Amino acid sequence: MIQQLILNGMISAGIYALVALGFTIIYRTVKFFHFAHGVVYAAGAYLAYTLAISLNITPVISFFLAAILAGLLGIIIDRLVYKPLRKRKAPNL
Repeated sequence: MIQQLILNGMISAGIYALVALGFTIIYRTVKFFHFAHGVVYAAGAYLAYTLAISLNITPVISFFLAAILAGLLGIIIDRLVYKPLRKRKAPNL
């Protein structure tokens, strides 16, 4: 029982660390706070679930495909929303 709790805590901590690392990398490189960061993560998780369950793709392949698709979603959001804001010299926050 305690081993499962420790494992679940480590997995949750790893997920939070990845999200925080993503925030840090994006803010340090483009000097702009990415408000849709959580949306991209949630979309990636939903895509992985949908690919694995609905389309019967193996979980490992569905995670890789979901990561690629979530990255593309992030690029689309950047091009459609954040690039015009940077061109207008909008404030960072």
